[in-house]
Amino acid sequence: MKKINVAIFTSAARGLAHYVAHLFPELKNFANPFYATYANQEIDSLVRNEGIRPYQMVQNQSASSILEVARFLQRKKINLINLHISDTVRRMHLQYFAMMSYAKSLGIPICLTIHDVFTVESMYVDPAAIELLYKLGDSFIIGNNSEKDKLQFYFNKKERDIVVVPHGPYYLFNKNKYTEERAKKELGLLNKRVILFFGQIRPHKGLKYLIKALPIVIKDYKNTILYISSDLHLSTPELNEYLRRVEKSGVGNHIIMVKNYIPCEEVEKVFKAADVVVLPYTQVSQSGVLNLAFAFKKPVVVSDAFFESSLINGKMGYVFPGGDYKTLASCISKIFSLPDTGKSMGKAGYEYANLKNNWQNAAKLTLKAYKIALGSKKELK
Repeated sequence: MKKINVAIFTSAARGLAHYVAHLFPELKNFANPFYATYANQEIDSLVRNEGIRPYQMVQNQSASSILEVARFLQRKKINLINLHISDTVRRMHLQYFAMMSYAKSLGIPICLTIHDVFTVESMYVDPAAIELLYKLGDSFIIGNNSEKDKLQFYFNKKERDIVVVPHGPYYLFNKNKYTEERAKKELGLLNKRVILFFGQIRPHKGLKYLIKALPIVIKDYKNTILYISSDLHLSTPELNEYLRRVEKSGVGNHIIMVKNYIPCEEVEKVFKAADVVVLPYTQVSQSGVLNLAFAFKKPVVVSDAFFESSLINGKMGYVFPGGDYKTLASCISKIFSLPDTGKSMGKAGYEYANLKNNWQNAAKLTLKAYKIALGSKKELK
């Protein structure tokens, strides 16, 4: 079977880069992928460590950037573009529309990997921009059936053009440098029960409910620490509200807030120190943090906003009604009260992710979406 040349347009840093870094090696079994990204963006160490060479060329409000992309597509004889839709792409929708329209004029079809059909950040929502971008797609990759339904209902996309590709576990972060004990010791958390909240602090992440739940947990488990690992320069203006909540909680001495971006090399230590990973989100489409928890065999407590909640509850962790901080506290306490059960739940999450949602399957399903965009050309049959 002849391999196609695919240009993957996405960020070379943070979450989208982590997704592609895991998918890229498996995708190479079926295609010749090229990584196209922003001209001035630092390359994530996870991408570098996988030996992936990003072609840095995309610039906002730049006609020369559009021409450089066109030359790149022709020089590399690109058969298909896989554009990953994110908040950054939405903010640059005119630039991307121009670039991708130029590509289509060259006869190159486009597969859109849509990480959130509707962004949860209201400041970035522009229905016209979203519609403009989604019109470019010849096929679509979505993370779960809930997102698929949104794409069909709100944007009138045909089911036959949509492929659901669940995220795999983010196992590349685990270099086996740390045991749980060593990780806790280095973070100053030895002999503590550690609740981990990981990721950017934004309103829909529900951190305020976790802070309200913490005093209830501490009544029974006085050695509990809430470890908040976030990148505050990417957080919303509501940050000061969260800092006030910590101060007023009465248990501020049980909360550690890391205010810097955690490099890839430090992620293993943070997750291995955790006894439970909590995702109290009020809105979510899919979550890299959940896939990190699965990769590190950690039990999770998630809100019922998660598409996977019915699969998780009682098997890989527990589910609570969004905003119900008392039930959230109860779920955390259950895991603390039965540590062996918690470990079994973490193992179940790992096994589920590796059996059902592994990156080999993701690559095969991604190829299926590519074939749809290409119209199942003869060389791919």
